Amino acid sequence: MIEIRRYESDEVVYRTEDRTLDGHDLHELGLWNCDLGLLSLRGARLEKAALIGATLRGADLSDALLTGAILTGSDLRGAKLDRASLVAAQLRHSNLTEASLVGCHLAGADLSTCTLTRAILRTADLSGANLSGANLASCDLEGAELILADLRDTNLTNAILRAAVLRGADLSGAHLNGTDLQRCDLRGADLRSTQLRRHTKLDGALVDGETRWPDGFRVPRHRLTFVV
Repeated sequence: MIEIRRYESDEVVYRTEDRTLDGHDLHELGLWNCDLGLLSLRGARLEKAALIGATLRGADLSDALLTGAILTGSDLRGAKLDRASLVAAQLRHSNLTEASLVGCHLAGADLSTCTLTRAILRTADLSGANLSGANLASCDLEGAELILADLRDTNLTNAILRAAVLRGADLSGAHLNGTDLQRCDLRGADLRSTQLRRHTKLDGALVDGETRWPDGFRVPRHRLTFVV
């Protein structure tokens, strides 16, 4: 049997005789300040669920439906969210350190000021997502879609963005020391005021006349692919 309880009151919010929560329908359920750590919620329905301040540390949410869910301030350290749908979800101030979000659907999600250190987001869809002020140091975003994403003032130190699509993304003020941007699509991207360093890897990146660079930055034209 599984019981989901609130921290402060020990109130039982959800109870089941099943050994896992795989495929369970928890949509629109109020799960704020609940402990779901290490639980298996594979394919569970959590659309518009309120998970504010919840603990999901080490939980398996692979293929779960979390569209429009509110996860503000939640603990998702080491959680598995591969292929999960978090479209338009609210995750600001959440901790996703070392979480796995491979192929995750995060279009339009609010991840502002999140901690995503060493998280794996390969091939994730973050189109139009708000990542402003987030910590993405050493994060793996290879092949991710970040079209029109808000990456202002993010920490992308030593992050991997190889072959990522950053068309029209706003990276102004981002820290890009040691960031791997090889073969990524930077057409129309705003890189003004970014902390571009000599260790930033730009080989083979796609750029165009709309790509904006920091003042005084010497664009390494021989290393880039210009698209007219």
